[in-house]
Amino acid sequence: MNSSRHVLIGTALLSSLLTQQGFAAGNNPWKPVTDAIVAGMEKRVLSYSDLFAALSEGKAVRGVFDYKKCEFLFLKEFVEGAVANPDDQTNDSACKLASPGKPMSCYGSDKNGMDAVGGMRLDTWEQFGPGITGKRADKRTYLAASESKLISIRGFVLNYGSVRAYDDGEVLVKVNYLDPRDYAIKMDEMFRCRFSNGRDGNGASFFLGR
Repeated sequence: MNSSRHVLIGTALLSSLLTQQGFAAGNNPWKPVTDAIVAGMEKRVLSYSDLFAALSEGKAVRGVFDYKKCEFLFLKEFVEGAVANPDDQTNDSACKLASPGKPMSCYGSDKNGMDAVGGMRLDTWEQFGPGITGKRADKRTYLAASESKLISIRGFVLNYGSVRAYDDGEVLVKVNYLDPRDYAIKMDEMFRCRFSNGRDGNGASFFLGR
């Protein structure tokens, strides 16, 4: 039994005891406390269908991503401006750092992930079904959301984060640093995760906002 369940049971027992002792709901001095505890408990979204249902009902959802529990996908080779070493130059123009929409073949993989955690609100989102376009090789239904924030790391950059949640439980998180002057890509990483229930080894957690 997790701690949230212990708290819920404890607050329910406390409320029941106070009622049995003759406290009316309006006269219960502990009611604001118990209500605050219950309202503050985590409300985890456990599956793709639950995530889509929550967003479709207009509810606020936050994503929290523990990258060390995800597969780390990085560019196998890339170019950022002029390079001194010709070996650093990729022969595939689609895989250059500045190229948007790179194919998955451009990325290497590290199963150990990265010791970092990130999060974002899923404010602006869209769902795409498997038959929406014949050009899309991946036939899974997925839900996409993204946002960007100006941060300072080796100068000011736009930290662009996007998440795709798939109907089979996979979650793909993409992180780019963009030059705020021309939106040129300065860093490109992805993380392949799965929905987490909070007690497993998966890296993607979603919660109903408060």
